[in-house]
Amino acid sequence: MILGLYTFLLATSSFGIPCALVGTVNQMGGRLAQVFQDANVGASDRAVRDSWDESNFSDPRHHDPGNFMYMVHAFTLIKPALNLPVMRNPEIIFDYPKLSLSVISNEYASVVGETGLIFRVPKENIVIVKAGDAASGSGWTPHQMEWYLKYLESTPLGMTPHEVIAATYGYNEVVARTIKNGRRIELIGVYLLDGGENRFPESREAYQLVNDLAQKNHLPKIWFPARYYFFERPRPEPVQ
Repeated sequence: MILGLYTFLLATSSFGIPCALVGTVNQMGGRLAQVFQDANVGASDRAVRDSWDESNFSDPRHHDPGNFMYMVHAFTLIKPALNLPVMRNPEIIFDYPKLSLSVISNEYASVVGETGLIFRVPKENIVIVKAGDAASGSGWTPHQMEWYLKYLESTPLGMTPHEVIAATYGYNEVVARTIKNGRRIELIGVYLLDGGENRFPESREAYQLVNDLAQKNHLPKIWFPARYYFFERPRPEPVQ
């Protein structure tokens, strides 16, 4: 309809129809086109975010080595002082506005820690996904972090979980708010790597803490093959 009106005005402009009116209609047509384009982009963004819905991830209580997808937070013992307290009391994570995770699956799994936690993450809590390091601002002030998270929340996620996994070389990062609009990420399991208990001086303690955590909270415990360890094999082979 707009295009027809514009054509009519253009054809009759020589009969006294002001050119300014023709230009106005042209602008209206351009704005409408942008609205439709934005609507399509918005629909695409919603579809991508919906792909991160909790229902699309596996339940570790029914772990299938040949068909799984989890969101994990790895404990690296390169800096044990930062991670051992969280192993003793995971509620500490809610003292912070965000948590860094990785999405792994039987298609491709690589973790930066010998042990870790498996989370259920509301899709609305996710602020950025990267097939690599997201540079999520460790060491920033609370004000800087909040500004950064709000900025990220204004941008589309851009990739589905399977797209992130397919593009990952080494490890990926998913940054999520620990709490958003009353919805919290939820601890639903733990993982351990085969043979990792002897990797660092603190490894045995870490394994014991994660085992105790699982037992105390009735959490499923998943054992992953040693080849999933990022620092030993940057590109693990997919699980068949």
